[in-house]
Amino acid sequence: MHHIAVTAADAAGSAAPLAEFDLDDARALADTKLFGPWLVAKHARGYLAPAGSLTFTSGVAAQRPSPGTSMTAAVNGALEALARALALELAPIRVNAVAPGWTDTPLWDTIAGDGRHDRLAAMAARLPTGRVGRAVDVAQAFVALMRNGHITGAVVPVDGGQRLV
Repeated sequence: MHHIAVTAADAAGSAAPLAEFDLDDARALADTKLFGPWLVAKHARGYLAPAGSLTFTSGVAAQRPSPGTSMTAAVNGALEALARALALELAPIRVNAVAPGWTDTPLWDTIAGDGRHDRLAAMAARLPTGRVGRAVDVAQAFVALMRNGHITGAVVPVDGGQRLV
């Protein structure tokens, strides 16, 4: 096996003001977004080719948190640190992370419901690129990291400049 991409996360209940954030939701987020990738790395090492790679999914909240995203920001930041640490520990296997920003996926049906279109349009107007991301934008970053055998321990933002605004 040459490459593994870890994209799973339990986004349900991942954003709420601190006073309202449920500990079980925080644990579920950490279990899927941090401990899940850690377990994949732990058990995949024997299956990956020396020139192979692991690529995790972080998120813009690690660099650009907003109110109500404290746990999401913390878990994404920890995942990015994990990628850097594992890049050293698992070398020559490369370990990286992709950090998407606002991306138009079906998750927005759950987050915004009928307001999805208006919410995404408002976000797009704030971004330097003038649009929210598409799933293909994120996928292209994963492929680029898998193809480039000289990148390890990196976090690639795919956020249209969201971390800047």
